[in-house]
Amino acid sequence: MSAPTLDTTFGALLLGCLVSVILYGVSVVQYLNYYTYHRGDVWFLRLLVAVTFLFDTVGLALVIHSAYWHLVTNFFNPSTLLLLNWTVKLSVLFHVFTATAVQSIYTVRIWRLSRSYLLTGVIIVLVVVAHPSVMLGS
Repeated sequence: MSAPTLDTTFGALLLGCLVSVILYGVSVVQYLNYYTYHRGDVWFLRLLVAVTFLFDTVGLALVIHSAYWHLVTNFFNPSTLLLLNWTVKLSVLFHVFTATAVQSIYTVRIWRLSRSYLLTGVIIVLVVVAHPSVMLGS
């Protein structure tokens, strides 16, 4: 078995981590704008946005830990690419939680605009069915 090239493995990990940090910065600005300009929203929607921010933060911390583990702790040990770090597994869980929370916020917005229980129910069923299947598949 030949050793994997570092450009397509560690390089991709580093670039993915950097892009994640940049996008996290954009989402922090969005969270701050939400809490500054949408003070009139109901408490559970504001709580859902806070939970989304918490899940997003934990997910990014896990991704950064995984990158640190591969790039610093196991420096010059390319065989660790064959191992799946525990933070990668846990980060998938938190990213699914984040996606579920975001889609719940969208569902609340759709219900507010349409007042259609049928449309809202279909969206809720799709969210509930899709996310566990993603977790089971990974």
